[in-house]
Amino acid sequence: MDPVSTIAAVLAITTAALQSAQFLIKTIDNVKDALGTVRDISADLRAVEPVLQNLKDALQDGSSQITLGDQIRPAVENCDRACKAFQSQVNRWMKHSKEDKIFWMYRWKIGLFGQERIKTFKGQLGDCKGTLTVVLSMATLQKDLAKEHKDSILKVNEAELQQELSTAGTEMVQIEHSLQKLTVGGSTESDKELEQSKSVAAAGVINGMDFKDLHPR
Repeated sequence: MDPVSTIAAVLAITTAALQSAQFLIKTIDNVKDALGTVRDISADLRAVEPVLQNLKDALQDGSSQITLGDQIRPAVENCDRACKAFQSQVNRWMKHSKEDKIFWMYRWKIGLFGQERIKTFKGQLGDCKGTLTVVLSMATLQKDLAKEHKDSILKVNEAELQQELSTAGTEMVQIEHSLQKLTVGGSTESDKELEQSKSVAAAGVINGMDFKDLHPR
């Protein structure tokens, strides 16, 4: 299964488990005379609920790191099954009861036979919460490490860019200095050539005058 399909599958299971937990919380809270042991389950469910919600949010945000662990899918599936199974048990307890009160016989059965079932369910919730908490913590750590690595790379790239800009600036200064030297040197040589040309021309004029004086017409 490709990563996208895996994330979609785990997201669907997580959503189902979250809805099962929320529905069971509502069912138990609506029973006003529920035994203390039954009502305590609501507190355990409320502890699992935000963990499932955080997992759902992380999956929707595309944090694929959380799907790498093999324990996550079974943990969520077990949580969903456990919530639905206990929901069915509560429904049986409330079968012959009033809307908000448990029938006295079922209260007696819960006290006598339901304690082990309740204990098992609380253990399942604890296992689910523990596993998902570890998975989410690892995902958060991986995300933070990835961000630190990215920031580190950006800092290195920025330093290299600054170095390249500094080197380029130095080279430009050297080039401009060389051009200035060439320009000044070229002007000096041109001036010397011009003076030499003037001297040669002047000498030619003088020589021409002397030649005319020596050979009159």
